Amino acid sequence: MSIYLRLSLFSACILGCLPQGDAAEVDLDPETDGDGESTGAPEADDTSSTTGAAPEPVMTVTGSTGAEDVPEAPVLSLGFSAIKQFDFSWSPSAGARYYQLIALGGEAGEVVLADELLGTSLSLAMPLHLQAGASYAVRACNQSGCSDSEAVRVTSAMVAAVGYLKASNPDKNDYFGTGVALSEDGETMVVGAPLESSCAYAVNGDSSDDGCPEAGAAYVFVRAGQTWTQQAYLKPFNPGPQDQFGSVVAISGDGEVVAVGAWNEDSEAVGIDGDGDSEGASDSGAVYVFARNGSGWSQQAYVKPSNTKPDAAFGASLALSTDGDVLAVGAPGESSSGTGIDAIQTDSAAPGSGAVYVFARGEDGWSQREFLKASNAETEDGFGAAVALAGDGRTLVVSAPGEDSGVAGEDVTPHDNAAPFSGAAYVFTADGGEWSQGAYLKAWNANAGDFFGGAVSISQDGQTIAVSAKREASAATGIDGDESDNSVPDAGAVYLFARAGESWARQAYVKAPDVQTGDRFGESVKLSADGSTLAVGAPWEDGTDVGVGGDPTNNSREDSGAAFVYRRTPGSWQLQSYVKSPNSDAKDRFGMVLSLSGDGTTLAVASFDEASLAAGVGGDQSDNWGPRTGAVYLY
Repeated sequence: MSIYLRLSLFSACILGCLPQGDAAEVDLDPETDGDGESTGAPEADDTSSTTGAAPEPVMTVTGSTGAEDVPEAPVLSLGFSAIKQFDFSWSPSAGARYYQLIALGGEAGEVVLADELLGTSLSLAMPLHLQAGASYAVRACNQSGCSDSEAVRVTSAMVAAVGYLKASNPDKNDYFGTGVALSEDGETMVVGAPLESSCAYAVNGDSSDDGCPEAGAAYVFVRAGQTWTQQAYLKPFNPGPQDQFGSVVAISGDGEVVAVGAWNEDSEAVGIDGDGDSEGASDSGAVYVFARNGSGWSQQAYVKPSNTKPDAAFGASLALSTDGDVLAVGAPGESSSGTGIDAIQTDSAAPGSGAVYVFARGEDGWSQREFLKASNAETEDGFGAAVALAGDGRTLVVSAPGEDSGVAGEDVTPHDNAAPFSGAAYVFTADGGEWSQGAYLKAWNANAGDFFGGAVSISQDGQTIAVSAKREASAATGIDGDESDNSVPDAGAVYLFARAGESWARQAYVKAPDVQTGDRFGESVKLSADGSTLAVGAPWEDGTDVGVGGDPTNNSREDSGAAFVYRRTPGSWQLQSYVKSPNSDAKDRFGMVLSLSGDGTTLAVASFDEASLAAGVGGDQSDNWGPRTGAVYLY
């Protein structure tokens, strides 16, 4: 069992004490050697804590009378280092034959993270966003018994452990982090910078010039152990000024396939691998699919819709199935007036009604399989503004934040336009290759201007859906509060739905713990594969803290931004952590985009307004000489 899975289960409080034999099988990170010795030292200053965090020893286990005494209780210290490293060290205990590292607390009791340790230090990779308030102890043992250290509780913000990733060619106004996607295993990440301006094309070209303003780029990062490096610099084969390649990105579960949207691309090509050099359809949009072979990347397909039109913004949203064989592409500016599945798509009578296109990869490459419209498509609904696919590629969620119906709830029927821009979401399912609309979802407190559907996510198993309404205005806080008022404009909310047979049912109404006007909680949302972890971005949040676990009620750093992580325990959702960047500044808008690994143990949060000109991984965060350069943070 991996250390990440152990910590995920422990944080969720659903396991009892693991047997020591299981704990001994933990796969230690490359930062540790076989006897538990760490290759790095704990950080100083605010990066470490000692046993003073708890007044009493956790416990002392006394063995039977024998030739040797029970070991003395060790003294445990905890430090933090990048990326996501918890650096445990402890004093040697006289008479100890081996040590155990233990996670404490909650319904899980204790979980043995590492057993039969011979050294006095150990570094483990931990999911920072799941560790606020966690407690640990070290146990010294011999054949006569064991003694425990006092507990060490995580009270630090863990800023030294937060990963800090930048482009290899940072420049002001590049907006690195506008698109972010993590693979299911958390070992590959793609990041878009849609206003990057080099004229390079294809993979790993010359990034030094700025001759193509806002052409855009994407960057692939990979993890080996806890070390992240940039693996590829992706550009389209036909870069053009203002194409904004990288405005949105998607990645397959194994990280081997990446899709990159360029919603302002201008060619009039249709279908797959057409003529990308024509410029006859301004802002029609395109999608580029890249595939990895070993450590190398190449463009696999140039994707255009079957009805390319100006201003369609094809590629404004993307989703890939886990195997990378199904691709959903949103075009919220598409203008045909048809409704439903494979509707008439040649007219332009409904500007901005929007559409979604489903593509599939087979032995002969990529092809378009479906053209989807809302069942109640109307002008300016923006259907396709956000899309999400379940792991098998057979359940698709599509948002239309400009939809106007005044009805509320799940599986309802639209019948009016009484609530302009209240928003809606649609669930489509595929059976034997045939798609159909399965549900029409509205907020259960639908109001004009809420923009329900600003962001959507679906669990890999297709059982849980999250839909945000970033301009929802209730003063409720936490889970399932009073949704009836409208006293806090643009506060934002997230709605969770659970599959119930062939329909969908309300699961939870999620708000920030400190609701403030204009925070836009729900600008971004992401569910873990099993739907038990939810990350929510609030980029206009004003909190002053840094790192993980601070106080969300201090509101004096304007638009610094935040992310909130929630966990589902049996029967309810609960706030797990409040997450800020380690170098939080006003106007950084941290949380505009975020992503989770499949098991929820790696969280990536973007701040594309961040202003440091540092390059690569782990650079200097302190300067602010590059406005809107952008950064991505790993927890």
